[in-house]
Amino acid sequence: LLNGETTDFINGFSANNGNEFSAKLFVDDNDFSIKFDSSITQCPKCNSGSLREFEKSYSCSNYKSETPCNFSIWKFQYGGEVSRKNILELCTSKKTSPIDFTTKEGGHPYQGILSLDDDFKISMEKYQK
Repeated sequence: LLNGETTDFINGFSANNGNEFSAKLFVDDNDFSIKFDSSITQCPKCNSGSLREFEKSYSCSNYKSETPCNFSIWKFQYGGEVSRKNILELCTSKKTSPIDFTTKEGGHPYQGILSLDDDFKISMEKYQK
């Protein structure tokens, strides 16, 4: 922090409403206070907002702006958890590395790759080694 760098994400901060959140920390150059940064990457849909982590989703920071962006990705889908790393991959290269999922029927494990199409819809295909 003292060298002007930002930390990795730190889990377990508490908001004023009691909800927990994760954020990176950095020192504000203007007043030398420590600030939170919860942005993961630039929103691939509007290109002006940033993706932020919420309790159940990763969503664009422009969701309440004058020109709202509705881009959002559920954290839990297809029987697996989508991580920040997966979100970064999805938004920068339009696909993730293999993710561990489980089937609804029987809870059988499998790996899949999430893809983001040109209409910003997410699909999953089973990964074959």
